[in-house]
Amino acid sequence: MCSVVGCDSWRRGVERFRLPEDPERRLEWVQFVLEVNGQRLKESSWTEISICCEHFAEDCLESPTVSAGEARLKSGAVPSQMEGSTEKWTDSEVRDLLHLFGCREIQRDDTRRNLKVYASISEQLALRGVHRTAKQCREKIKKLKQDYKKVKDQNIRSGYERKTNKWYEKMDAILGHRPEDSGAVVSTLTPPAT
Repeated sequence: MCSVVGCDSWRRGVERFRLPEDPERRLEWVQFVLEVNGQRLKESSWTEISICCEHFAEDCLESPTVSAGEARLKSGAVPSQMEGSTEKWTDSEVRDLLHLFGCREIQRDDTRRNLKVYASISEQLALRGVHRTAKQCREKIKKLKQDYKKVKDQNIRSGYERKTNKWYEKMDAILGHRPEDSGAVVSTLTPPAT
């Protein structure tokens, strides 16, 4: 079972990973478990820790769409996802979420961090067959913003070795106020024609 208290990923047969050999990385994993579980561990119990792939961001996995039992972590991967027991967002759900989040009306209202904004997004997602609560939408956007800012800040610092992540270009089109390859920020909340 996953060492994160309350994680029910074992029911879904989700891949688990043992602590890495690298002492620094091992300590980061243990600190994650301590933070999430709010408890201390004896050093001797470290060998028993395993963390499922639901606690790793998608960019930590070699291929985020692999089936159970085939997940592989990238070198240097550190767990960061606290809510392992919630269902992961699919790529198409995130695309729909970002499409709606990128709407001018949402961007104008999002500056107030209003839960009504996310309730509206949740309702629009439901029209597309994606059933997520306003809270789930807000948390996912918050995580996407954090990941975007982390990459953007790293790129500003390094300049030469530019990093990216799966949703960086779409987030940059929304938050960076630059048009994306496939078009600028959309103007309405209505679902696209199918």
